[in-house]
Amino acid sequence: MLAFSNAVVLRRGATLMLVLLLASLALGSLLPIYTDEVGWRFQLSRYLQDGGVDRFLAETCGANTNATPAFFMMPVRWFSSLLTRFLSDPALIRLSGVGCAVLGVFGIRTLIRRTTDDVRRRATIDLLCFALLGIGVLPLLLVWSRPEQPLWLAVLAATLIALRRPRNPDALPIGPVAAILFLALLAISYHLKALFYLPLFVLAIILCRQGDRRFLVRGAALTLLFALAWLGYRYWSQRFACPDDPVLAAKLAEENASILLLGGGWRSMVSMAPDLIGNMVPGGYIELSLPKRLYMSDWLPSDLISPDAQRIWKRIGHSVWNVALATGLVALVLTMIRPDRRWKPLLIALALIVCATAWAALQLNKGVYEAALYMPVIVAALALILAVMPGEGRWLAPVAWVIAAVSLISQVALIGIYGPRLWSVSGHGGYVAQQPYSLGAYGYAALRRQIVSAGAKCGITPESPRVLIDDLTYFAYSEGYRPVHRLGLLSVWNGSAGDPMTWMRAHGSSGAVIGCHYLPPAMRARAIATGPFCCVKPN
Repeated sequence: MLAFSNAVVLRRGATLMLVLLLASLALGSLLPIYTDEVGWRFQLSRYLQDGGVDRFLAETCGANTNATPAFFMMPVRWFSSLLTRFLSDPALIRLSGVGCAVLGVFGIRTLIRRTTDDVRRRATIDLLCFALLGIGVLPLLLVWSRPEQPLWLAVLAATLIALRRPRNPDALPIGPVAAILFLALLAISYHLKALFYLPLFVLAIILCRQGDRRFLVRGAALTLLFALAWLGYRYWSQRFACPDDPVLAAKLAEENASILLLGGGWRSMVSMAPDLIGNMVPGGYIELSLPKRLYMSDWLPSDLISPDAQRIWKRIGHSVWNVALATGLVALVLTMIRPDRRWKPLLIALALIVCATAWAALQLNKGVYEAALYMPVIVAALALILAVMPGEGRWLAPVAWVIAAVSLISQVALIGIYGPRLWSVSGHGGYVAQQPYSLGAYGYAALRRQIVSAGAKCGITPESPRVLIDDLTYFAYSEGYRPVHRLGLLSVWNGSAGDPMTWMRAHGSSGAVIGCHYLPPAMRARAIATGPFCCVKPN
């Protein structure tokens, strides 16, 4: 046992676990694109194409179907819109997702090194954190290219800046404070949940203590941050209000309790207190990151593991995470009772936990993608707590090795079970069999020609306005003016839109270019098919 507490052995184990985690993330490059990944780009990455507005998947919400973003969000909108213009391809979504996931892993590694100089402690925490990130299907969730990724990277970068060691303690912290302010606004530009991480960004600015006029610099930055965060809150709260469609407004309220603030106000939260407290328990997110027979919207192939295997995964996965969380709690207690505790990393760790828990409390319906933010944030908080724990902490090594052993088995099983299936579909672009809400990430060039050819049979070009599209055909028509996503007309998110053909004629649609299998019978009867794609004229 002493040999496994040796710094060299721990470092080699941590390196092995890092390589294995990177291999699991590389497996994620084969993962089909889930509909949410396209949907968020449809909503936030069309500023230049759609006349200076953000879009909403639903078409019946009224003013916020096409919403003008706050002025500080413009850099993100311009950048995303330019990517849509010049790199409109599903492969970019998946490869950028893998790249961001890898950045996050190395960000945690840097965080550990910035917090402790103890070589053995570093290696132990590396081993533990890389192992936790590799358990279950979490590596595949980490590569999802959704707003959780830029938010996580912004939180991580702000934490690293706050923990930096200034070269000149007398210099004003203008650069670090400006960087943290920029990261906070970047995060708020991507998603409402960034507002729940505002305390972390505020704390990071406060901790930039250097220079004679440091209070002036930080005070000005905090004042600006609070003012712009209020604008961000107004934008996002109105964005999800859907004032013109009560049907969709009620459906949105079922997803997140924060939406209820728009109606009943804070009083409505009192009656929901039991549910909110229950949502704070990490077990829900642990469950989302574990293998199952059936996944949400079939984002992974189903029936690849047996019911017995699923139960085993569940028991082991929850047990391992509970051990890790208990380890962090013990380390926190040991740190708090010492008079020489290091407050800066400790405060940041507590802020991370509070922010993640606050958002979790409001999640009435947790999507699997939520785990891709919650779990890394908790791992980062755990790393900070373990890094500042007093004493040698030799008892951490056995815990880390046990969790690493489970992670090793988990990742080998993940690659062995899902690797062949993901590989078999990765070379084929288009709709994925038995995964109706996913599409292949690669080989879109040939499909683009077929899709454009299908649209041409109805007189629809890539520049035509208001084309009804789906996740796959969207990339071929991304430069057209305000395309209409099928979810807004042909799904449960259509609200009060009514008959899709009637709606299309009333709103100047050029027609539809969409997978034939998405069309209702009345539209399918009028459609012209080209392989799996159909076009429909509005008249």
